[in-house]
Amino acid sequence: MARNKEGLVLLLDVGPTMHNALPEIKKVCSMLIQKKLIYGKFDEVGVVLFGTQETDNELTKEVGGYEHVVVLRNIKVVDGDLVDAFQELPRGNLDGDYLDAIVVGMDMLIKKYQATNKGKKRLCLITNALCPIKDSCEGTKEDQVGTIAAQMSAHGMKMESVIVRGRLSGVGDQRIMDENDRLLNIFSEKTFAKAVYVESPIALLGAVKTRNISPVTIFRGDLELGSKMKIKVNSFLGDSLIRSTTELGHPNLSAALWEHTRGPSQVNSVKTVISWRWSLSLMSTLIKLIGTSAGLYFIEVLIKQWADAVFVLSCHKPVTHATPTVQHQYAWNLWHLRLPTSQVWVYKKTSEEKFPTLKKYSDKAPSTDRFATHEVKVDYEYKSVEDPNKVVPPEQRIKGYRYGPQVVPISSAEWDAVKFKPEKSVKLLGFTDASNIMRHYYMKDVNIFIPEPGNARAALAVSALARAMKEMNKVAILRCVWRQGQGSVVVGVLTPNISEKDSTPDSFYFNVLPFAEDVREFQFPSFSSFPASWQPNEQQQEAADNLVKMLDLAPSAKQEALLPDFTPNPILERFYRHLEMKSKHPNAAVPPLDETLKAITEADPDLLSEKKNVIDAFSKSFELKENPRLKKSSKLLLQGKPSGSDEEKIYQDATNVLAVKPVKVEKIGDSSPVQDFEAMMSHRDSPDWVSKAIQDMKNKIYSLIENFHDGDNHGKALECLLALRKGCILEQAGLLYLLDVLVSKSEPKQFNDFLRHLFNVSQEKKLRNFYESLIPKGLTLISKSEAIDSEVTDDEARNFLVKKELKFE
Repeated sequence: MARNKEGLVLLLDVGPTMHNALPEIKKVCSMLIQKKLIYGKFDEVGVVLFGTQETDNELTKEVGGYEHVVVLRNIKVVDGDLVDAFQELPRGNLDGDYLDAIVVGMDMLIKKYQATNKGKKRLCLITNALCPIKDSCEGTKEDQVGTIAAQMSAHGMKMESVIVRGRLSGVGDQRIMDENDRLLNIFSEKTFAKAVYVESPIALLGAVKTRNISPVTIFRGDLELGSKMKIKVNSFLGDSLIRSTTELGHPNLSAALWEHTRGPSQVNSVKTVISWRWSLSLMSTLIKLIGTSAGLYFIEVLIKQWADAVFVLSCHKPVTHATPTVQHQYAWNLWHLRLPTSQVWVYKKTSEEKFPTLKKYSDKAPSTDRFATHEVKVDYEYKSVEDPNKVVPPEQRIKGYRYGPQVVPISSAEWDAVKFKPEKSVKLLGFTDASNIMRHYYMKDVNIFIPEPGNARAALAVSALARAMKEMNKVAILRCVWRQGQGSVVVGVLTPNISEKDSTPDSFYFNVLPFAEDVREFQFPSFSSFPASWQPNEQQQEAADNLVKMLDLAPSAKQEALLPDFTPNPILERFYRHLEMKSKHPNAAVPPLDETLKAITEADPDLLSEKKNVIDAFSKSFELKENPRLKKSSKLLLQGKPSGSDEEKIYQDATNVLAVKPVKVEKIGDSSPVQDFEAMMSHRDSPDWVSKAIQDMKNKIYSLIENFHDGDNHGKALECLLALRKGCILEQAGLLYLLDVLVSKSEPKQFNDFLRHLFNVSQEKKLRNFYESLIPKGLTLISKSEAIDSEVTDDEARNFLVKKELKFE
């Protein structure tokens, strides 16, 4: 069987109380099959309905009972027909018994897979649990559920229950609802099952697990506390702590650790019975002592060995050095005191769901060939410059990297010699207060650290460390190299995750932290620096506060809307639906956005109508003015305003606050000619700057073309020419407002004359490659449609490069 092949049975309640939710159930079940057709085309799915008038299942025929349960589809490989079957889902007229449906579904999985496929057999129950289940013939209902749960565990089955309540469900008897909730909770306690309660179509769409992703560890190894102290497999923390303190020659730490034992008479009992409370106390002492006078010396020695240490635990109240007593001898000789080992496994906790990988499709295969793969394969051949007909084999090829005008070859052996190859490890750099690590520091996905499954000693050690960190409100900073030979090193924060269930061990969440190069600091001016007339008054501030509160997705009095765990990606969901339509109708158009998905992407109309007074109050508090479409300079904005007016003064004050005064550019340099040209064009203290900027840019382009050799200045010359064209168009548009400047020579005409002259120069110097590069850039004459002052029509501009290209032939 395939490694990730899953056997799934859907148990759907179609009774009268579920009729309102059936349209949404059809959508979510169809979406589940659509995703399986992409990601799990070998998965097998069966469908069981309960609450129907009819009865059709094998258990009824074999042993009797299990009435009003219908097997709509036996377990088989997913196909497009199943999507159509959900669109015609029947409606029942009787109250269904979900326990009967669970037993029928289990029977189908057992008969289909027998003892194989353990862990890949799943039941998915969708019901509102408003109807009572039948009394058991033997024992109580709780005993019946316990027996079913035991059989589930024995056959390696999992179950998820989606309980529909709220708007999607009718009103039921509270006593019956509480009883059903209690029974479903027994499944969660005694087997691999979970129950999810949903109250909206959006939550229902995201509650059903549509993809079966098998977790894969990204790291398996030891958590290193230092070169002389590790939480290591087949080694124990008690030994490591005592040995490390002894070797460092500092007995105070050993004495402090010994205070948490019960004296030398307890050593033999500690060998056989390990106290979890002692482990927690020991971990707490270790974390505290890293900040004491004794611990500072201890951690200082370790930090010297950790060149990349970035955080150290904050100091606590120092302790005085004590004279070693007889207890220290017991501490030094605690070779038999053994704390559980802990090898950690690291999984990805969350990951971004991306679009499925799209492949190229070839229609060249004959339509009659049933075995055609329609794959498109791309092969590359490398040929010699001296002999274009000769193919260079792989062993004669070497990578080259451009360094200025040269290409530097670097062989694979040289690459391996200079590569950074850190050892696979997870090392503790130190502890810090949880308040020092802000939420917005987190990068990338979240990983989870768990103790080695089945290793009780590892679970005890991890639990002791996690609970000690939680008690002290500390987090750990780690340096991680997940794989041997991995080039990148990750530094992140380890946050304790204390389990609420006895059957689930404690763990850690790991988030990647940014390096200094990853931080981008953007400085914005303070609102207090704006003029007083721009500052909001109390009424405006209150209206804005009320608007923000109205848009809060997690108000205190209501349930949070759009919960991340239950909110699907609307773009992906729409893509899957369209893909399913295209598979049946290749010419199908993109369907309109589904109402459920529209509720995710658009504002809630009920909320808008309910809070209309808040929106109106915000609108009335602010005066809206139309922004002019054409961009004008600061002088043009104030044109027509009397000198010294209030508006002019306010504008100048705001400009002085916000504007960053640049260095005045007086000529176009070699390093950044485009930026220098734009800076000169923006000068408004004299009209001569525009003419000077255009003339300097012309000279720069001439210089680049004259020194044009083997394409060295190819890109820079094109950039300068594009900047000159753009500047002439924008400047001509701005000058239309200044009648006294219109008599000057038109900037578009200057550019057009220059481009024609440039063509003649290129033709004389036989620079055909440079001129051909203008065609894909669309770099031609400025036409009347771009600048009204131009004398060139659109046809002349389009045909310019075509005619010039023919002259090169």
